[in-house]
Amino acid sequence: MEATLRVGQNESLAFFQEPHDTTEKAAFLRKEYGTGGHSHALSRAGHSSEDHDSKGIRYTKQDCPVVNLSWDKVAKRIEDLVRKDRYLPPQAMAAYEAELANQTVPEGQEPAPMQYNAVKERYPDHVVLFQAGDFYEIYGEDAKAVAPELGLTLTTRPVPGVGRVEMRPSCPPAGTLHKSPAPQP
Repeated sequence: MEATLRVGQNESLAFFQEPHDTTEKAAFLRKEYGTGGHSHALSRAGHSSEDHDSKGIRYTKQDCPVVNLSWDKVAKRIEDLVRKDRYLPPQAMAAYEAELANQTVPEGQEPAPMQYNAVKERYPDHVVLFQAGDFYEIYGEDAKAVAPELGLTLTTRPVPGVGRVEMRPSCPPAGTLHKSPAPQP
């Protein structure tokens, strides 16, 4: 299945590293894949196929049960692979990260870690939380200092014009929600 999940692999990886929810990721995949498929899809086996449409991906192989995956399930699987650094093979990931690190970032469109560094320079003795959607992220040395105190796992991700950045995840349950939940009646 992982080979099939790599359609537009660099674009998909970049999208899945941004703060999108599963519904947005599923919509991205639906658009990215479109409608189509191919035969000999499963381990290059004869009598096998992979088809995709607006509902998701369907795998068939002779003498095996049909496997149907909704785009939400595919998105969750890709999220898992990205989180574990297993979405791309090591050589492809190294090439992707090198490409990102060498990109020129347009003025005013600096990635969050670069903006974070500018704020951190002004407040070197403070832990800086950087808002990413509904959550806050913590980068670099602050992330390393805070993670053990809060029982959080550090993650890394490649960032255009920067390279691989250590950070605390911005997604639940590790993220810190910046909006209070709506009061319950």
